[in-house]
Order: sequence, then C-alpha cells, then structure tokens
Amino acid sequence: MSDYKGFVHEFEKIKAPEQWKIDAKKMSEDNKFMTFRKKIQKKLVLKISFILTLIIIVSIGGIRVAAANIPSFRAFIEDIFGSNEDSIKVTLQEQIPKVGAYDVDSSFLIINKDSSNQIIYALQNGSLKEVTPKRCDGYVYYNNKKYTFAFQYVINGDEVYGFSYEGVAVGLVSYPGAINSAILTLSIDDKFDDGWYIDLLTGELSPLVNREGAEELFHRKAIHSIVAVDGVESWDARKTYATEIKPSPNGDYILFQSNRDDLVSEPLTKDSELKQNSKLRHWFLHDNNTNEEIRLDFIDWSLSVGYIFWIDDETIAVLNYDDEKEEWWPILYNAKAKEQQILGPVKGGDHKYTLIFDERTDTQLIIHDLLHDKTIPFSLEETDSNVTYFSNSNLQFFRKDGSILFYDLVEGKKRIINQSKNLDIRQKSGEYVDFIHELDKDTLLLISEFNVDQHQFYLISHE
Repeated sequence: MSDYKGFVHEFEKIKAPEQWKIDAKKMSEDNKFMTFRKKIQKKLVLKISFILTLIIIVSIGGIRVAAANIPSFRAFIEDIFGSNEDSIKVTLQEQIPKVGAYDVDSSFLIINKDSSNQIIYALQNGSLKEVTPKRCDGYVYYNNKKYTFAFQYVINGDEVYGFSYEGVAVGLVSYPGAINSAILTLSIDDKFDDGWYIDLLTGELSPLVNREGAEELFHRKAIHSIVAVDGVESWDARKTYATEIKPSPNGDYILFQSNRDDLVSEPLTKDSELKQNSKLRHWFLHDNNTNEEIRLDFIDWSLSVGYIFWIDDETIAVLNYDDEKEEWWPILYNAKAKEQQILGPVKGGDHKYTLIFDERTDTQLIIHDLLHDKTIPFSLEETDSNVTYFSNSNLQFFRKDGSILFYDLVEGKKRIINQSKNLDIRQKSGEYVDFIHELDKDTLLLISEFNVDQHQFYLISHE
C-alpha cells in the first residue's frame, strides 16, 4: 500500500488541473472496502497500468480515449481540443471572386446580383462549382391574347434559380423531385398574377392549381381603395390567381395565395375599408393527389411569407402574433388530416421559417423550441455572438471570441467548437462574419467581409 501512496505522491507533481488529480485519487478510494491484500495489490497493479498507459497514449495523441473514464480530465481536454463530436470541416472557396454583390437562393450562390454579368455557383460534391445558365422561352394566352416570356435559369438536382426575366415572367420556384421542370410565376400587365408548371426544356405550361374561375377573375373589374386625407382614393386592384407559391417538401401539396374570392367591384367606404382589409386575399391548399382545393381561412393574409412554411411533408406552420399581449400563438396545420394544433403562448423574438423563439433576461438567453417542446437556457456570456444561425434542427452562435457554440435541438447536445483552428476570422484583422446561409441540411455557407465590399466564402459542415 505504501508503494501506491508513493506513486500518488509522484502523480501529484504532474502539472494538471487540481480536479483531475482529485478524480484520479478518488478512483483509488472507491475500493477501500476490499480487505484482502491480494485484491488490493491486484487493483493497484491495474490502476498503475492504467495511469502509465494513459500517459503513453497522451504522448501519442490518443487523449480522447484516455480521458473517457475521468470526468474532469475529459472536460479539461475537451475544453482545449474539443470532443470527438465537435469537429467541423471548413473549406475556403478560393475560386469565388471576392468583389461583387452577392445573393443566395437554396443551394446557389450568386455573384454580381442584378447585373448582366452574374456568376452562379451551386453546392456539388462538397464544394461550390460554377454552373452554366440555360435559356427558356414560351408563351401563354389570356383572353385569347398571346403573351410571351423568357428567362435564364440554372439547375442543381431538383432546385432551380431563375434570372433575367423578360415579358410576363417574374419568378421561378423549385418543385420538389422535379427534373427539368419548375413553377413559373407570371404578371400580366402588372394587373394579374398567376402560376403554372413549366417544362424548362420546351417552355410548355401546364396547370399548377385548379383553373376554374381563372378567366373570370382575369376579366373581372375589381376595385380596391384606401381612405386618403381628402376622401376615398380608388384604383384597379391587382388580381392574384396563384402567387406566393409554396410546394410541400414531397410535392404532394401546393400552398398558394389568391384574392379570387375577395375583390369587390365598388369603391370601399371608410367603415367597410377596415373590414375588407382582413379579406384582401386568402391562402389556399391544393392537393395534387385528389385535385381538391380548400381555402385556409385561419391564416391571416397579411402575414409575411416567412411566417408560413412547411415543417414536414404534411404540416404547415403559421406564426401568429398578438400585438397587445406581445405573445406568439403558432398554429400547426396537418394538410392530410385537415386538423389544427395551436401552440403557445410564447414570448420572445422570432426567427422566420422556424419554430424557435428567443427570450432575453438580464442574465440569460432562453430559447423556446416549440417543434421539439423544449426550453433551453443559455448564459448571455456563452451566447455573446456577432452572428447566429437558427434552424428547426440546430442553433449556432458564432461568438465574438472566435469559437462556435453549436446546439443540436434533436439530440439536446451542446458543443463548443474552437473556430480559430479551422476558420481564422477575427475582428482585429478586419474580417468578420457577415452572413450565414444553409445550402443543404449538412452544409452552411459562411460569408465574411473584409476591407470594403470584399468577401470570403467558407463551407462549414459538422462531422
């Protein structure tokens, strides 16, 4: 036994965290009830072997394996090196021009946005690669009059990005699972908005939603008005048959907005104006399997499109806010069962396209995750960030000290990643995180800015 005490005395001379040494000693005391000398000697040999092996493994870089059975040592090592779950892969995309306005859309990065010299990159095989645009043109008839359209586009899997619109074309929306096809939005004479499926190879259009009533709406003399200072001002209303189009992730449903049921043919008075404001347009749901179409009256037409989104193949989330109570009352709507579930109330700031709300106190940042029914408190110090990225699956705080606080909402795990080893972005060097965008569920695009209007582009994936 004296030999063991001597070893522990030598062990105390190692320059290590005090709690680590306490834990190691405590391991020797766990078996103090063993009374037989042979058992003591056997345990002693095992412990000495373990510690000597630990030192050897540490010396050759196997720290994480060696630390597995000593909690404080494991915490000490992970604080310096990160755990084996904390690794991230960061790649600087040096092929992308540093100068020029940028934009992002799904898995695309666009350089020189809104110019004739756009360069478009798409996430392919773990890096951003330049893609070559194609051109599509076609025509559509309304009231026996031919209207032409044209645009350029790029494809990456089933995602599309359109630009340089001509004629009546105004937008392109990806349709999940579609190959060489998408959803085209049109604006006829700036008075009639509509949406169609389009074959990108031929320019041929086909119905997106039920077309009954489309021609009638096109011809309808519709008037909308506002109450001006000197009386009622009126003008011809913008008619929308299908706009703000949102396909479900599997393509079975089409969520869209229309005012087909709401336009009136006479100017509104001041009293009726207020009533009409809640009925200027409605959201509709089209079932591609049955062609059934229903109006979703519970969705406020004035909500920003970022507060209405799909969270899975059948569920729509609607973020409603009570201004008087300063509370959120989200609604989940199941498109298949046609049932609503009301969540909340919850306080805090919102993050579009998520069910994440953050509430700040004097000492904490409290995250309310309504999708997973969790409340996660963080100290203000650990979330002191330049930029944050929140999704329905994880939270990421790009902190001012150069590290990343990553929290997995599904697994409930918090990780600290030493950013400086992989991503050397420091405010003192004049470079800082400007924007973060999710290219796919496994890859973030981080855009930093340095000097004036110069950017660097990094891909970040958690391994």
